[in-house]
Amino acid sequence: MFKWVLVIALAASIAFCAVMEFRSRQTLGDSQKEIASKRAEIVPLQSFVNEVSAYQVKKDALQKRIDVINQLKTRQRGPAAALEKLADVDPDGVESIAVVGKELVVNRR
Repeated sequence: MFKWVLVIALAASIAFCAVMEFRSRQTLGDSQKEIASKRAEIVPLQSFVNEVSAYQVKKDALQKRIDVINQLKTRQRGPAAALEKLADVDPDGVESIAVVGKELVVNRR
């Protein structure tokens, strides 16, 4: 009698494992079909992805150039300060302009 219970338990476990294997293969097949359909949807959008990536690279390069120009502007000394001072001076009344030490000297007529 114990032998029959053991055989039935073994047969039931094998049947259970077979059913679970069948369900897992079905699930795997469904997942693979869904992945294939999603990849098919993505293919037409690849050109947009490439275009956006190229735009981002150009934008980053331009931003770096802008940052370098801004750094150079802030580091610029002499001429920028002189131009600010000369902006208020009437050019008709100026005889000469000189830099003496660190000061800008405007000689008027």
